[in-house]
Amino acid sequence: MTETSIPQAGFWNYEIHEPLRFVCDYLTPDSCVLDLGAYRGEFAFKIQEKYNCNVYAYEPIEEFCDAIDNVNNSKIHVNRFALGENDGTETIVIGGEGTTLEKYDRANNPSHKEEANKDLQKAPTTKIKVVNIIDEMQKYDSVDLMKINTEGSEYEILSSLVQSGDIKRIKYLQVQFHSFVSDAYTKYEEIKEQVNKTHNISLDSLWKWTFWQRKNEEC
Repeated sequence: MTETSIPQAGFWNYEIHEPLRFVCDYLTPDSCVLDLGAYRGEFAFKIQEKYNCNVYAYEPIEEFCDAIDNVNNSKIHVNRFALGENDGTETIVIGGEGTTLEKYDRANNPSHKEEANKDLQKAPTTKIKVVNIIDEMQKYDSVDLMKINTEGSEYEILSSLVQSGDIKRIKYLQVQFHSFVSDAYTKYEEIKEQVNKTHNISLDSLWKWTFWQRKNEEC
């Protein structure tokens, strides 16, 4: 499959499927939830309010972090950096929900929604801090739920977790894959194959959301 024949997004009925992201009845007040790509905290707020769990939000844009902190929820902990395969700094293109690392060249790369990506061509940029996902994982004994919506870096994050074996420490996963990354569909298929060794897919809608549950984990 070539980059010019990226599959269209899978079926996603917003009224039916979107609420499923917040049905996590395995969570308790002691649970640990990692929200990678927290944006302005919509997911963090909803999941914390519903289950009274601890949410560790990762978001590198100061404005978005401030929006979360301003709510003053003591069980939502904001980390003002991104996670990736290495420590360092990256340039990021700020475009609201489409905020993306410059290295992915989202505005010019093929995608299943190219017109929306072109809006980023004149978007401002800034430098952000990136922390190695494997080092960061050492802070947690286990992770009950990890949500990943990192606008492209989900591939390197999941690959690192698989290679290190830390994927086994995550009970439930919610991942949104993005089509503008080079060889995105191939990477998506490869990552699914690897994660499926330790987890079972409970929902899979291409370029929408893919949910995994660790094998032998009770709902």
